Amino acid sequence: MRRRLLAALLLLLAYYGAGRAGLSLAYVHLSATAIWAPTGIALAALLVWGRSLWPVVLLGAFLVNVTTSGAPGVSAAIAVGNTLEALIGASLIQRYAQGARAFERTADTVRFAVLAAFSGTVVSASVGVTSLALAGLASWQNYAAIWFTWWLGDAAGALLVAPPLVLWATQPSFGWDRRQAAEALALLFALLLMFGVVFAGRTVLSTENYPLSFLALPLVAWAALRFGPREVSLLSLLLSLLAIGGTLRGLGPFGWRSPNESLLLLQAFSAVVAVSGLILATTVAERRRLAHTLRDSEERYRIMAETASDAIVSIDRNSRITYVNAAVQRLFGYRADELLGRELTLLMPERLRARHRASLAEYVASGVRHLPWNGVELPGLHKDGHEITVEVSFGEFRREGAHVFIGIVRDITARKRAEEQQSWLASIIESSDDAIVSKTLDGTVTSWNAAAEQLFGYRADEAIGQSITLIVPAHRLDEEDQILEQLRRGERVKHFDTVRRRKDGSLIEVALTISLVRDASGSVKGASTIARDISERRRLAHLQQRAIQLEAENRAALEIARSKSAFLSRMSHELRTPLNGVLGFAQLLLAGGVQPDSPKVTGYLQQILLSGRQLLGFIDALLDLAAVESKRLEFHPEALNLGAVLSELAALSAAQAADKQIVLSHAVEPGLEEVRLDPVRLKQVL
Repeated sequence: MRRRLLAALLLLLAYYGAGRAGLSLAYVHLSATAIWAPTGIALAALLVWGRSLWPVVLLGAFLVNVTTSGAPGVSAAIAVGNTLEALIGASLIQRYAQGARAFERTADTVRFAVLAAFSGTVVSASVGVTSLALAGLASWQNYAAIWFTWWLGDAAGALLVAPPLVLWATQPSFGWDRRQAAEALALLFALLLMFGVVFAGRTVLSTENYPLSFLALPLVAWAALRFGPREVSLLSLLLSLLAIGGTLRGLGPFGWRSPNESLLLLQAFSAVVAVSGLILATTVAERRRLAHTLRDSEERYRIMAETASDAIVSIDRNSRITYVNAAVQRLFGYRADELLGRELTLLMPERLRARHRASLAEYVASGVRHLPWNGVELPGLHKDGHEITVEVSFGEFRREGAHVFIGIVRDITARKRAEEQQSWLASIIESSDDAIVSKTLDGTVTSWNAAAEQLFGYRADEAIGQSITLIVPAHRLDEEDQILEQLRRGERVKHFDTVRRRKDGSLIEVALTISLVRDASGSVKGASTIARDISERRRLAHLQQRAIQLEAENRAALEIARSKSAFLSRMSHELRTPLNGVLGFAQLLLAGGVQPDSPKVTGYLQQILLSGRQLLGFIDALLDLAAVESKRLEFHPEALNLGAVLSELAALSAAQAADKQIVLSHAVEPGLEEVRLDPVRLKQVL
């Protein structure tokens, strides 16, 4: 706000001061002058600071006129005309000539000159002179003279004052180096010298009113060619001010007429010189920018071409090479000096050269193309003689009417190899018996091979783009979430068996192998999953396990059979022992020689009884064996004298032992005399 108020105050003071100075040179009427700088001041202010400052222009114009003529009503009308002049000019220039940037392009500078001189100035002159005539302050007979003076003064003010104010306000710094500063001083000295010669009355040339105004043109051209619109506009304004001073003294080429006519001629000349200089300066600056842009573009192109990984080759209409970049040597093996001036067919296999020459000649003659110009694959020939596969894109332009062709050549040998490998891998994936599915880190399916279609029932177009949970049962969703989380962390997922869901809703047991998919930078972009149906494998494993179990049971049965055979053999032997005892003692009784009631007979009978009981025990043991097999074996432990049991068993075998001259003996370890055992089972064992 403070800066805005300061700008308004500065505009008011400048407008009022310039207005009072201009009206002091009013000759045709008190309110009409050929020197009216306020028009340029107001126009520049509205272009730079904005049209919202129009009330300041209105106030300044009113103060200038009311303090000059003393007629408030007419002064107000003139002030309205001056304000409309500034508003109309600024609005039109803003719309059609880029506003404050009107001096960047020649076309905009011309529009500025036309709009500044012939838009608002016509309104101001018409409103002002008509107001004076209606108020009786000017005669209608002098209307045309007053109007022309008013309009020309305003137009000259707009063309001479507005450009330097706009340009120096938007570009306040000089930006000169020492050479330019020295040249600017030389230009200023030349301006002063020209003023002294033409307008200052220092020489006979200025006092004789010779038409030497053309001497200003070389100075303006100098400024336009060596500097720019900003310096030209300032030079034109200084030239106008100096010329006004000389002309008012009756000196120079315009000082020989009446004061008003002299000033009108001078202002017309100054405006023409200023506009011509501005147009020339803008044109030169525009061309300079264009040349600079062109140089930058050429330099960028040169850098891009020399640093490009693709080979760039330029040829003329005769297929002669006119330019190659550094990549050509890397691709074809030739140095630039080996190719320049040579025919492009040097880089082609022999079988393509005649066709290239004929096609190029026909295109130059008729414009008919025989192959695409963008991304065509062709064989190239290396310096060492081997062929390479390249991709070529062509372009064409005209230089002084002659055809110039540019080709961008890219070695696609590695790409072709990669495409072949990719095709090979794709065929492997499609022919795989295992389902192979790729997915992103958010679980979106990106590939789905034929085996996946067969395993899960979904076609590729049904699965691709869908979530992988399409085939995950509800009770396994947590499992899939854990897998995706591991993949996002870049962790390896171990092989595991799980369950997946088919399209028909049935569940299938699968073995999953998940591999990370990385891009060229090594970042994880997704995963590839191999799913194998393990239902048959599980069935075979179950059958194999059952076979192993049956084999073990068979071995156990055979072992039991062998044990039974051994047991029966042993049992036959054990039965024979007590039976032999019975038979032996019975033979002794039958042999005679002893009394029936003798103690010896009693002993024999006791042994026969004992052996019979032993036989009964073995028969019970056989029954116990059946009980073992039927899992009904029972034990009846009781307190036993181990020595007595051993003596009893030894007595049963005493007769057989005596026949074979065997002495039986037995002993009991200390502490084992009294034990708690089943006597029947113990005797069976012993």
